[in-house]
Amino acid sequence: MIGMATMTSRERVRTALARQEPDRVPVNYSANAGIDARLKAHFGLTPNDTEGLLQALEVDFRIFFPPIGVPAFIPIPRNRA
Repeated sequence: MIGMATMTSRERVRTALARQEPDRVPVNYSANAGIDARLKAHFGLTPNDTEGLLQALEVDFRIFFPPIGVPAFIPIPRNRA
């Protein structure tokens, strides 16, 4: 079904999380370094092109890490004046 998707990755994941039926099952990707390198070579990608591999495999999920030094949450004072 490659190239026939009608939903964006975001729509697909949100639809699945809402327990509705997306156009296809959302795909995630995780592999060891050896498999990762072989897949990148297969698709003609550079060793650093992780996003290119995710696009080639039509992966719907992305990992996001906030910048270092940004707090995970901002505490809200309970007693505001």
